[in-house]
Formats: sequence, structure tokens, C-alpha cells
Amino acid sequence: LLDESLRVLDRPNVAKIAQDPEWVHQHQLTATRAAGDTAKMNRTLNDPDVTDAECLDALMDFVDDLREVRLRYILAALLKVDGGAIPPGGRGKGVSGAGDLIKKANAKWPGLDLDRTLSSAGRNIAAHRDYHLEKDYVVLTSTLDPEAIRMSFDEFLDAVLAQLELVMALETALEMALARHD
Repeated sequence: LLDESLRVLDRPNVAKIAQDPEWVHQHQLTATRAAGDTAKMNRTLNDPDVTDAECLDALMDFVDDLREVRLRYILAALLKVDGGAIPPGGRGKGVSGAGDLIKKANAKWPGLDLDRTLSSAGRNIAAHRDYHLEKDYVVLTSTLDPEAIRMSFDEFLDAVLAQLELVMALETALEMALARHD
């Protein structure tokens, strides 16, 4: 995953994104948020007083940030390197969500294999904000889809970790490419 990400990003025009003040600002915000998210997850997962429900809440928030902040940002940067424009930050009308950017990146760079890495379990986690624990299962529900999705906690963690691995590979590749073409 890192090799393919680096192949996509490692080109001389990658330096132009580092010259864009808007991108630099967004890069700093995203890096700061990533550090904070990681520290929060570490505290939550290592706190013996945290309940399973609180742990699940923290993991769902982490997945949402991974997808809608960090992944969205890195895919926008990839598209900018290839001549596109970085979409406006935040959420709301006129803002490309991670799903739109994933589709564009999949079409442009099939070698990243985002469909495989962002498995159906991972997409389900990101798309369902209604969830609860039921015995040894995480149950995801949505007002848009009445069919509940049940996955074991291990499947849930595997999907979270796959998304984290993807985001970290893309972030690392971007940093490596920037360092090579600085």
C-alpha cells in the first residue's frame, strides 16, 4: 500500500501543493488533529474505567475522523498533485465528501485498490452513525438502511485498523514525496 501510494505521489509536481497556502494551512490542521485523535484513542483504550460502550463511541468517532478528515484531505491532495483543485474543507453544501473523493481516486489510480482496503465492513462503519453493542457484536444501523449490520468486535477492529493503515500509508507517502521534491 505504501509503495503504490508513493508511486502515485512521487512526482516533481508534488512540490506545488506545498506552495499553496490553503493546502499548508489544511495540512497543519490535519496533522494536529491526527495527533490529538491518536492520543485520545490511546487514553481511551488504556483506561481501565472506560466501558465497552464508551470505547465503541471513541472508535466510531475515530473512524469518522479518519474518513472525513484525514482520508478526505489526503485524497484531495493526491488529486491536486494530478492537476485537480483541493475541495473546500469542512462539511456541508458544495463540499466533496470522502466518498466522492474515494470514487475519483479509485478511477484515477486503481493500483491504490481503495475498494479492497476500504472493505465493506469499513464502509459500513463510516456510513452508520447508529450503533450499539449486543453481546459480542457491534450492531450498526441507519435510518437510510433498516437492515442492521452485525460484526464481531474483532471484525470491527480489523476494519478500523485497515482504514488507519490506509490513511497512514497515504500520509507517509505524501511526506516522503514532499521531502524528495522539496
